[in-house]
Amino acid sequence: MASSRELNNLFSNAMKGQWDEVLRIYKKSQEAQKAKITILEDTVLHIAVSSGQTETAIELISISENSILEVENARGNTTLHIAAALGNLVVCTSMIEKNPNLTAIRNHYGETPVFLAALNGKKDTFLYLYSKDKEESLVRRNNGDTILHAAISGLAMCIINSHPDLADAINENVSLMHFAVVLASISSIESYTIALSWMSLRRKHLILKHILQRKQEEEQNLLIILKTTRLA
Repeated sequence: MASSRELNNLFSNAMKGQWDEVLRIYKKSQEAQKAKITILEDTVLHIAVSSGQTETAIELISISENSILEVENARGNTTLHIAAALGNLVVCTSMIEKNPNLTAIRNHYGETPVFLAALNGKKDTFLYLYSKDKEESLVRRNNGDTILHAAISGLAMCIINSHPDLADAINENVSLMHFAVVLASISSIESYTIALSWMSLRRKHLILKHILQRKQEEEQNLLIILKTTRLA
């Protein structure tokens, strides 16, 4: 059993990257395994995954009881939610092989791990999680948004925030927003993933084309200003 001092040191050991010491304490008792040690009520396992310590996370998972893997933080996220959002397929696989019920757990927003994988554009992780549980309710959150809405709106808004004019930009008679609407209407997951891959390539081309056009327009505007100034 871990001492109270060891439990208190879990956070500092994790923050210092002293994972060997964390593992030593973790192996001693379930108290250490389920202890919420951050202001967001993260466990050691949450922190390991969030900080990219995949090998350590896998070892922690192997030590943990199934119930420990279901522990949620202040936002209702299990460690699988974190791994899915980050696209850590290795951790996702390890957790689900040990506890398949994790795919159905929702956070406080009603988001499942597969929803967060889609929301954050983690295609491989999304396809893996979806293959493990294709229950329709798992791809919706509390406000009714589906994984298609989340993925499309997130991608579209990211582009538009960086390049506002792209919302109305036309490329081969199709605007970005029009294509986003088309994608959001696709009901087939397989068709969606193909379309999303195509959109990624088209998006890169469209952004580069738009930047060049903007540069040319700015140069033309500058010439007009210079000519106007001379005439005045």
